[in-house]
Amino acid sequence: MTCRFGLGRGGRGVAPVEVGVSTYKDVGSAADRVQATVAELRQQGGSSAGDATVAGVPAFVVGNRTSVTCVLAQGTRTIAVTVQRSLRGNVGQSAIRVAEKVIANLGQ
Repeated sequence: MTCRFGLGRGGRGVAPVEVGVSTYKDVGSAADRVQATVAELRQQGGSSAGDATVAGVPAFVVGNRTSVTCVLAQGTRTIAVTVQRSLRGNVGQSAIRVAEKVIANLGQ
């Protein structure tokens, strides 16, 4: 499931915040998907990457000139949060905070 937040009237354009949650058949498949997502982001121009911890779960944060994405696996689920750099503040930290809220609301 992917939810986009902050779209203007008509739902067009790039969402300032996008949250994607997917479920996989097993933990290994979810972890593999995270690695594939990080690789895809880097291929698409992701120049900065780093490790993070989101609610006790290891995560990756990958940024490019327009956005920052935080991606992680929690059990059989993956969570990806993308925040556009057009928003003010530390968008990397914002992506991590939104991911923390997603985990809190999904539960274990």
